[in-house]
Amino acid sequence: MFLKLAENTNLQQIAEHRSNLHPIPKNCWGFLGDSVHLWLLRTACAAAITAAALALPDKALAEPAQPVFDGPMHVVDGDGLWFEGQELRLHGIDAFETSQPCHRPGLDAPYPCGIEAREKLARLLRRHGNAARCEQLTIGHYGRPIVSCTAGATELGEAMIASGWAMAYVKYLEGEKLHRYVAAEKRAKRAGAGAWAGTFTQPWDWRRRR
Repeated sequence: MFLKLAENTNLQQIAEHRSNLHPIPKNCWGFLGDSVHLWLLRTACAAAITAAALALPDKALAEPAQPVFDGPMHVVDGDGLWFEGQELRLHGIDAFETSQPCHRPGLDAPYPCGIEAREKLARLLRRHGNAARCEQLTIGHYGRPIVSCTAGATELGEAMIASGWAMAYVKYLEGEKLHRYVAAEKRAKRAGAGAWAGTFTQPWDWRRRR
């Protein structure tokens, strides 16, 4: 079994990175590819190579890092950014759609809360020279990178929820980020921030009804 594993090219490459922890005789690599049937030596070499490979930390075997988008951004809508010809979607939030109306006491007609959401995100960016750093988490249904973004020390997704112009998209959240975003939404609701000052349809419901 060791011999079969060690003859795998990827395993050999992995083992070379950690041969300092599990010393591998210098002549092992040559014998593994040699046609001479020195079974005992080949088996010993294979065992040493396999042990070195298994000693490799999990993080070294992890997938390559996801892309990072860093620099000037343009606002598409309340949860979308444009960076060098590509649209990015903020992870874990759902802002009002650009054409979506909301209602507020004292106003005779609905107001464009989607426009308000877009303007809020634009203001957050302008405070930092319209620049942000976004780390890709995954790719969305429409082929857009789903990203977590900061502008300076401001985490844009959480800031949009706290402003009341975006909702926590809890079905896509988990762990510590879920708790932060839900807490930010509760604070915005209690304070009557943004759209919470009146009544509205949740963005996901509004899209579904159209």
